Amino acid sequence: MGVRGWRLNRKALVIAGFVVAVTATTICLAASHTGAAGDTAVAVRKAKGISMFDVSDKSLLARWADDVFIGRVLGIAGKGALPDTALDAKSPKWPYTLFRVKIEASLKGALRETVVVRQDCGYDSAGALCVLDDDELLQAGHVYLFVTKNVAEDSRSDPLQPAPDCPRVVNRWGDLSVDDLATRAQVIDEFRTAIAETAPVDLSE
Repeated sequence: MGVRGWRLNRKALVIAGFVVAVTATTICLAASHTGAAGDTAVAVRKAKGISMFDVSDKSLLARWADDVFIGRVLGIAGKGALPDTALDAKSPKWPYTLFRVKIEASLKGALRETVVVRQDCGYDSAGALCVLDDDELLQAGHVYLFVTKNVAEDSRSDPLQPAPDCPRVVNRWGDLSVDDLATRAQVIDEFRTAIAETAPVDLSE
């Protein structure tokens, strides 16, 4: 999808930012804009995650995560909207999409076989595509390296509840496309090295 330029709405950062303690991010909603998807104009809403640590650092991300695995997306398992995420009374809430994923290889954690994961992207009630951190919506039939966190572990302090208590995908950095076998082998090797490190991730700053 080719999406032309956009700017964060400064007011939106103030009234629509919310901290997700268990996922180590703050999501700041941005104003909508229109992008081109083939011959169809699609409204696109973007949000930026402000992390409590550098989630692009595989070493930190892998150690913080509950599960890291290679999985093939089987399809959509459900959709919903996160509470308290509308810019105003007339704006749609931020959507999430649930996906059924067949685990092909587990690198960390207890998840096995087929699981349902939550990606905080999708289409809102007005039909706009909502994208977090320039991530792409997961696609059925494709294989990804998943990094997930168990939201249920601290649901009482998570303002996104009552979203489903299932592993939440780390957007952009935690759903890496690995359809290509050479890329898959490289990514697996990088994350295995990262997981082997034992120093805890410091979220105090």
